[in-house]
Amino acid sequence: MLRYPSLIDILQAAAPSLLNSELEYYKIKTMKLKIIGLLVLISFSMTGFSQFKATSGDLSALKGQEKVLVEFQYAEELLVNRKPEQEYIDKLNNRGGEEAETMWRVSKYLYVDFFIGEMNDKLSKSNFVAVKDAEEGAEYKLIVLTTDMATGTRVGDLPANITGRILLVKIGEEDEILADFDMKQLRSDLEKTSVKVGLGGVKIDVTKLKKTDYFDRLSKAYGIGGKRFANKVKKVLK
Repeated sequence: MLRYPSLIDILQAAAPSLLNSELEYYKIKTMKLKIIGLLVLISFSMTGFSQFKATSGDLSALKGQEKVLVEFQYAEELLVNRKPEQEYIDKLNNRGGEEAETMWRVSKYLYVDFFIGEMNDKLSKSNFVAVKDAEEGAEYKLIVLTTDMATGTRVGDLPANITGRILLVKIGEEDEILADFDMKQLRSDLEKTSVKVGLGGVKIDVTKLKKTDYFDRLSKAYGIGGKRFANKVKKVLK
């Protein structure tokens, strides 16, 4: 049977050096693409370590301490789903009336329990505890300031995403910031495990809140935040 020459046969006969150079080019190009893909995978794998980036100071003041006060604050111009918070509240009101608006406002004061609860769970062997009551006698305070909240959705399974800052100050000397951390990409899908209700030391009845389209995701995001920020605290306690 006659065998017709292939394109590669023709190129090898006519210009072997050209073919070799082309093959070399594609080998190099393929290698570059593999390297780029590997770097992308590495960057995604390191996402868990980048939610809290120090912009100034450090947590060294907590060394030798046994507790820290955690205080949740929300920016006056808080954004919810990239729009002013009041627009989101108006939507809730239109759909569920005053009760829906009340549940939103109440939920903002409960997320601290999830943050503290998971933080304490992580620090359980460190002889150090986070508290939310100023009467506990802590010398220092962590201010968790939220500036932007994405509530996520059940439809499409979009995660909640929280942006803001965490500040360390000495109680009574709040004008002096000892440490300032950017809080970014704090998403509810960073971990599969669920956070526990009431870990912050207070039993919370969240029956109604769990029926909303935001509470589970936001509470989980804050819980994950407390757990991961605890890793930074743990380092200075050693």
